Amino acid sequence: MKHSIYNVNNLTNSGTVQSNNNGSITSSSLTSTGFITAFANLTFNNAKDFNNSGAIASNNVLTLNSNNLTNSGQIISSDNISITALKSFINNNQIVSDKDLTISASSLTN
Repeated sequence: MKHSIYNVNNLTNSGTVQSNNNGSITSSSLTSTGFITAFANLTFNNAKDFNNSGAIASNNVLTLNSNNLTNSGQIISSDNISITALKSFINNNQIVSDKDLTISASSLTN
């Protein structure tokens, strides 16, 4: 599959979501205790809340856009990571980028 695209209202992941190429998830809210990965670019667009206590990994560019974002898991990319939280971003664990890491948030707690 060239591009895995998921458009859902609310997504709760406790297993594995994997794309063998680019991946894109658009949702109102997302809660993940599992593993979400793409072997190329991985993009998240969430209108409300993004709660991650699992692992998110991308071999290329990883982009996270959300109103509120809470990370108590791992966010990892072999390339750039761009995180945009329109309201708040709370990070309680690990963010690892082999290249550039850009975080934009109205409120940041690390």
